[in-house]
Amino acid sequence: MVTATVVSSQVLSASQEAALRRLEAWAQRGIGAAAETERPIWYAAHHGQADELLLDECCDATPGAIERVTCMRDLERLAAYADHCAHMVEGDGARRVHAWLAQQERCCKELLAQVDSTAELLRHEASRCTAVRLQSQPLIAQFEAAARKREQDAALHEALEMHLRPLKEARAVAATLDTMLLSGGANHSAQHPMVRALATFDSSLVHLAEHAHWKDAADQLAEVHPMRCRALRAVATHQVGRPLNSLAQQLLAQRSLSRSATRDGTSDGGDAAATASEEDVRFRSLSLQLRPWAQELESRGEAHAECAAILRDSRRDYWQVREALLGEGLRTALAAIASEEGRVADVTVRRCCAHAARVCRAEEDLYAGFFTHTDAADEDCAAALEALCYPLYDELHPLVLTQQALDPLSETIHVLLSEVLGGDGVSAGKPAAALERLVARLLADTRERLTYRVQTFVRDEIVGYNHRHAIAGSNEPEKDAPQESPQLPLASPGDRPGEGWCASQWYPTMRSALECLAKVYTCLPRAVFDGLAQEVLSECTTSLLAAGTRLRAVRSALDESLFIISQLLALREQIAPFDTDFAVTRKSLDFSHTRMMLRELVERRRWRGGVHAVVELLQQGVPSVIESQLDAKVRLERELKRACEGLIVATSDLCAKPLLALLPPAEEHMRAATPSARPALPSASAIAAAFDEAEAGMDGVERAHALMHIYLPDPSTQAILFGPIRTNLLEAFGQVQTLFNALGQKRELDDRLQVLASRVDLLSKPSVSPALLQDDLRTGLSTPTKSVPEGRSASAQHMPQESVAFTPAPSASLQPPPS
Repeated sequence: MVTATVVSSQVLSASQEAALRRLEAWAQRGIGAAAETERPIWYAAHHGQADELLLDECCDATPGAIERVTCMRDLERLAAYADHCAHMVEGDGARRVHAWLAQQERCCKELLAQVDSTAELLRHEASRCTAVRLQSQPLIAQFEAAARKREQDAALHEALEMHLRPLKEARAVAATLDTMLLSGGANHSAQHPMVRALATFDSSLVHLAEHAHWKDAADQLAEVHPMRCRALRAVATHQVGRPLNSLAQQLLAQRSLSRSATRDGTSDGGDAAATASEEDVRFRSLSLQLRPWAQELESRGEAHAECAAILRDSRRDYWQVREALLGEGLRTALAAIASEEGRVADVTVRRCCAHAARVCRAEEDLYAGFFTHTDAADEDCAAALEALCYPLYDELHPLVLTQQALDPLSETIHVLLSEVLGGDGVSAGKPAAALERLVARLLADTRERLTYRVQTFVRDEIVGYNHRHAIAGSNEPEKDAPQESPQLPLASPGDRPGEGWCASQWYPTMRSALECLAKVYTCLPRAVFDGLAQEVLSECTTSLLAAGTRLRAVRSALDESLFIISQLLALREQIAPFDTDFAVTRKSLDFSHTRMMLRELVERRRWRGGVHAVVELLQQGVPSVIESQLDAKVRLERELKRACEGLIVATSDLCAKPLLALLPPAEEHMRAATPSARPALPSASAIAAAFDEAEAGMDGVERAHALMHIYLPDPSTQAILFGPIRTNLLEAFGQVQTLFNALGQKRELDDRLQVLASRVDLLSKPSVSPALLQDDLRTGLSTPTKSVPEGRSASAQHMPQESVAFTPAPSASLQPPPS
């Protein structure tokens, strides 16, 4: 590389001077090298990074290359060339700028011309556009309306597609439903075709229900709903019912094989229990498979009545399968229990009901493995359990109807009430509801049977009782022996503790009546017991009166009265604990007024119209209702009062009547104005005969008092009953003594009266005062009652102190003379 120095008359710039100095340095270094070669050397000039001028050696004289400087002349030439080049460069720049400016000017002019032409064109086009707009404005409006309509049609089409998409899907699923049943397995899963089909139907129905205001939504709902019901019925039939029926057929086949394998066709209890346990395990295993399908039915059961009907049908099919498996076994078990207990009613009812309750609880637990607890499911379960346990009623109902005695019927009712219904015999829940209806029905039948047997018992044992068995005329003692009592049943070793001597003297019909009332008191409803109690008490009273009549025929009227009083007192005391009125109200229709009205209408039919006659008959000829009350307790009190009054009057007349027969002549004598007008006094023989008759009657009073000790062993009862007799006798003695004192009769008559009075006083108890007796007679005494535990026989209580409420009948012979 050679540096060339260019000398110029012009002032060089700093860069030019630097370039010359470098050229000189290059020239000095390249002198020796130039001498060695003679070939031409060229340099290509270019600017470096610092804007210095650099020369590179090149072989050819390319355009713009600088020939190698070898002498001063070349240097001068090079300098001139460089100067020329500098001038050329400066001129070229100016020319280029001038040319560029000229070109820009031309461009501006052209652009201005183009802008002017464009503006003119735009104005022309604007005018054309205005004209076109004016011409096309109706078309544009039509186009915009058409565009809006198209958008609306597109939105409507999209909405219709969205609305019809679930319906189309449902139709597509319904078309392939039979294929799904064949392709799907028995196990439930989210990907099962039937599950997906049900989900599609559900979503379609939900969508249609949400857009019920759309056109044809109701028709589409009516179209999709049968599709879902068809799918649900297919699930209930193929996924739930078919496995249950298949398992039931297998179990029944195994039972038939096991029965055929045994010689006698029966198996022992252990084999039956093992078989039942195995069947229960297999059903519980099947419940794990069928429970999801049952939940599919239950989740849609409340959506529509037809879906609920499908669910009920599925439950009914389940219970039909269970009844086919358990019905025969339950009947066999109940019959075995009845045969083991020897047809004893209460024990058989207890064991059979307990077995049925266990079966119901087991079935309820198994049912819970298949279906969910809901109100409808509980009702279906209770109804099915009731039908399943109906063999219990079939077994126990004939047993109840064959019972003749009252004891087994009453015990059966107690078992049903206290143990089966009221105790732990039936647990709470659906088993209780199922058995409660059957047991209530059986209880009603048992009560009806007990009511009938009570009526039969009253007819046979009370109304039809033969009084000759208890009061036999051939075995009666002599009437003169007051120590003997009537031939009444004595205490037997079978008497219950606490009954005492009074129960041993109860008449058989009264004992039967009280035992009957005690047995049925807690077994029958209040209304039924009221009617039966009135009938029993009324017939018992009638029977006691008939027995008294029989006793009067074979003994005496005194025995009759004391017998009736003692029995009625005991009967009144024993019926006191029963919470009933022993009264019934009977209603009847009185057609007498209707008959009279019909007769009048027949007589006036010629001038009265038919319709008017019918209206008048309905208004005025209605039969009247007559109510009559039958009160057995009031009748008992009335008969007791009559017997007591008759006994007091009859016993008092034995001694007082002969003496009082002397009073009327004495009264007339005392009332006479002059002694000549007074009637004649009784003769001494008549007075003596009267006193003899009174003394003989006093023997009858003593006999009556002795009989009171036999018939009425209670001293207080004796005192209360004998008190009025004593009072009547003492009053009669007092009247006779007053009369004789006024007439101045002999002292020996007073002595005889004193003897009679002393005999009367000896019969009275010292503890019983006449004043108390008079107060009892004046006010009337009430029988003290004792509390008897409910359900216990009233005959098991002791007879308390009795009193009689009565008023002696007025008698002319018992009236005291005026003072």
